[in-house]
Amino acid sequence: MTVASRKHSPQPGSSSSNETRSGLVQMDEVDGLRLRQSSEDSVSLAPSLAEPINLEDLHYAQVRGELEYIAQNLEAESWSVAVDQSYLKSLNKEAVKRQDVIYEFIQTEMHHVRTLKVLLQVYMYELRRSQLIEDAKLEQLFLSVEELLSLHQHFLSCLKARQEEAQPDESPNNYQITQFGDILVSQFSGAVGERMVQSYSVFCSHHNESINIYKEQMQNNKKMQILMRKIGQLPLVRRLGISECFMLVTQRITKYPILVERIIQNTEGDTEEQQTLVQGLALIKDAISQVNNQVRQYEKAARLREIGLRLEPKSQGRQKDGLLFHRDDLINGTRTLLHEGTVTWKSSGRHKEIHALLLSDVLVLLQEKDQKLVFAGVDNKPPIISLKRLLVREVAREDKAMFLINVSTSMAEMYELHTSSRQERLTWLTLISDAIEQVPQLENSLVFTVAVLTICLCSVDALRLCDEHIKQCLTKKQEVFAALYKNVMKQEIPHKGLLLRGDASDFQQGETLLAGMCERVILLAQRLYTLQTIVAQQDSQIELQNTFQSQSKQPTRNNSVLLEQEKQRNQEKHKEALANLQKLQAQHREEQRQWEKERERQRIQMEALEAQLQQREEECRTWEEKLQGEKTELEEQRGNYQEGLERLRETTKSVEKEKDRLSQEKERLEQQQEKLKKYIPNPGLPQYDDPSQSFRGSIANGGGGLPTPLKLNTLINAPDVSEVPPKVPPRKESMAVLPAKPELPIQLISTTNQVHKPAAVQQQIPTKLAALSKGKDKGLKGKASHKRTNSAASIDVSQLVPIRVTGKEGGSLRAKRNSSPQRIQSGLSSSEVRPPAPPPFPKELEKGKERVIFL
Repeated sequence: MTVASRKHSPQPGSSSSNETRSGLVQMDEVDGLRLRQSSEDSVSLAPSLAEPINLEDLHYAQVRGELEYIAQNLEAESWSVAVDQSYLKSLNKEAVKRQDVIYEFIQTEMHHVRTLKVLLQVYMYELRRSQLIEDAKLEQLFLSVEELLSLHQHFLSCLKARQEEAQPDESPNNYQITQFGDILVSQFSGAVGERMVQSYSVFCSHHNESINIYKEQMQNNKKMQILMRKIGQLPLVRRLGISECFMLVTQRITKYPILVERIIQNTEGDTEEQQTLVQGLALIKDAISQVNNQVRQYEKAARLREIGLRLEPKSQGRQKDGLLFHRDDLINGTRTLLHEGTVTWKSSGRHKEIHALLLSDVLVLLQEKDQKLVFAGVDNKPPIISLKRLLVREVAREDKAMFLINVSTSMAEMYELHTSSRQERLTWLTLISDAIEQVPQLENSLVFTVAVLTICLCSVDALRLCDEHIKQCLTKKQEVFAALYKNVMKQEIPHKGLLLRGDASDFQQGETLLAGMCERVILLAQRLYTLQTIVAQQDSQIELQNTFQSQSKQPTRNNSVLLEQEKQRNQEKHKEALANLQKLQAQHREEQRQWEKERERQRIQMEALEAQLQQREEECRTWEEKLQGEKTELEEQRGNYQEGLERLRETTKSVEKEKDRLSQEKERLEQQQEKLKKYIPNPGLPQYDDPSQSFRGSIANGGGGLPTPLKLNTLINAPDVSEVPPKVPPRKESMAVLPAKPELPIQLISTTNQVHKPAAVQQQIPTKLAALSKGKDKGLKGKASHKRTNSAASIDVSQLVPIRVTGKEGGSLRAKRNSSPQRIQSGLSSSEVRPPAPPPFPKELEKGKERVIFL
C-alpha cells in the first residue's frame, strides 16, 4: 500500500521514480501496475467529486462583491436605453451615437476586467488551493495576468469616475460624457503605456506555451479535468474556460482602435476633443505595433531555439575565416532569426535541397538527416556565410535563382540558390540586402560590448586584488585573536585557518558561512546589549544602596520626617487612585445601565416590529388567498365568456347563411313569378268550387288528394278582380278521350307517381286542345269537342308549371318550367319505349310534407 500511495501521489519526484521503475520491470508487471493505478485513481477521485466548490466562502463573496461593484451603472444594453427618452430627444443623432459607443467602450472594458478576475481569482485560486499543478507551472500558465488586471482596473476606474462626474445630482440617468480622449492618452502613454505594451507582449508571446501546458495537464491529470468541470459550472465563470479567457485577453487590445474610430466619426470636427481622440488612437495603434513586433521577435527566437535543439550536438560548421560555428551559437540568444525557408543549392550540376537560416550576421545552410539537422556541405564550401562582405546578385534568364558571393577573403566563394517562386526570390534578396546594411551597426554594438567586457574584466581584477588584501588582513587578525585566546584561556583555538576557503566546487559555501556568522553577530550584539542593561541596573542599585546608607547615618528625626512625607505622598497617591477607580466604576455602572436600557428599548422595538411583520404577513396571506379566489372566479368567467362568444359567432354565421339563403330564395321566387306572368296572360284565375275539376285528376297517377284546393291568386297577385275568365264547362263535355301512354313525362313525375302505380284515368280536354293534338299525333281519335274562348283550358300544356307547396312553417312556393311541351294522356302503350326512371324525391321535401300541384 505504501508503494501504491507513493506511486499515485501527484508530486513530480514520485512520477519520475515511477518512470524509472517502470523502465526496469517487464511488460506484464507494467500492465499489472497500470491496472492497479487506474483502480486506485478511481477510488482517490471519489472524495474530490463529492466536494463541491463553496460559493459562500469569504473569498468568493469578496469576488462577487467586486464584480457587482464594477458592473454598477452598466446594466443597460446601451446608453440610449439607460437615459430618459425625453432627454434623448433633445440630442441630435451623432451625439446619441457617440454616447452609445462610449458606453459600449466602458461596458466592454468592464467585461474584460471580469474575465481577468475570473482567470486570477477563480481558476488560479482553485488550482493553487488544490495543488494539482506546481507553482512554477502555475505562474507560467497565468503569466502577466496579475499585471494586466492591475492596469485594466486602473483604466476602468478612470472611465467610471468620468462617467460619475458627468452624472448630475437631480437626474443621474441623464448624463453625457464630453471629454474622453484624455483618458486614452494617459492610459497608453508614459509609464502606464510602457507597462501596457510590456504586459501584453509577455502574455501574447507566451500564449501558445500556456495553452500547451493547460492541454497537457488536462490530458494527463483526471483530477484537473474534474476540477475544471466543476469550475465551469459556477455562475461566476459563465461557462468560459481557460482557453476562451486567454483568447479574449489577447483580442482585447485589438478592439480599442475600432471603438475609438467610431467615437471620432461621431465627434464634432476641429475641436480639442477630436484632436485628443486622434492622439489617443495613434498611441493605441503604436502600442499594438510594438506588441506585434515583440511577439514576432519572441516567436522567431523560439523558432531559432527549436532549430538549434534539432541540430546535432556534435555537428559544427566552418566559416570562411576558419572559425567554427556550433550548436550553442544558435541557442545562446546573441543572434536574431530574420528569415528561414527551403531553397535548392546548385553546385557542379547537382541540386541539393537545404534549409536556409538568415540570422542577424550570418547565413546558415542546413540539411535534414535522420530527422535531425546538420550543417550542409557541397564541394567543400562552408555552410556558414558571413554577411560582412556578401554580395547578392540575380541570375540572368532565371526568375527563381540568385547568386551569393562571399568576398571576405582573397578567395571569393559563390553560391547559387534557387527558390520555388519569383516572389520568394525577391523576398530573400530584400531581406539579405537589409541584413547586410545592418551589419556595421552590429559591429559597432559588438565593439561596444567588447569595451564593456574589458571594463568589467579590469574591475574584476581590481576587486580580486582588494579581496587578496582583505584576506591578508583577516589572516593577521585571526592570528592576533588566536594568540589572545591562547594567552587568556590557556587553550588552543578551536578553529585554525580561514573559515572561508576558495573552493570552486561549492559556490554556496561562503553564503552559508556568512549567513551563519551574521546570525551569530546579531545574537552576540543582543546579548551584549542585555549585559549592558544588567550592568546599568546593578550600578543604579549600588548607587541607591549607597544613598540609603548615607541617609541612614543622618539623625533619626530627619529620617522620620522623610518617612512621614513619603507616607503622606503614598497615601495621597492611593487616594487619587482610589478616587479614579471609584469614578471609573461609577462611569462603568452608568454606561452599563444605559446599555441595558438601550438593549431593552431595542428588544421592545424588535418585538413590536416582529408583531407588525407577522400581522402584515397574515394580511398579505389573506389578500393573497382573496386574490387567488378572485383570479379563479375571473378565469371561470373568462372561460364562460369565451364559450358564449364562440356560440354567438356560430349563431351569427348560421344567421348570415340563412339570410343569404332566404335572399336567394326570394330572388328565385321573384324570377318564377316573372316567368309565370309571361306564360299566363290573365293572372286573375277563377276559383273552382269543385276541386276535382280544377286539376287533371285529384293527384296524377296516385291515390290520395289534397286537403284543400290551392287557388292561383295566392301565388300571383291579380291586378283586377273584374278580369275573371268565364267558367269552364264540365270536363266530360270539353275533354276528349286520348289514348294511353306508358308513363307520364319525367318533368311531371312527383313522389306519389314513383311510389304508386294507379290505373289509367281518362280525361277530357277542350276541343281546341284536341284539334292541336291531332296535328302531332294522327293515330288518336277525339270525341266531341267543346269550344271555349278566353278560358283556362286554352292554355298550352307546355305552359303548365308544377307548383310545389311546402307544409313547413314559413315555407315557400316553388315553380318550375318544363323544358319542352308535353301532353298528359291517360293510357299505357306497350308499343312505345319505357322512359327512364325519375330521380328520387328529395328527403328534405319529403320530410316537409310537400305537395305538388299541376296547373
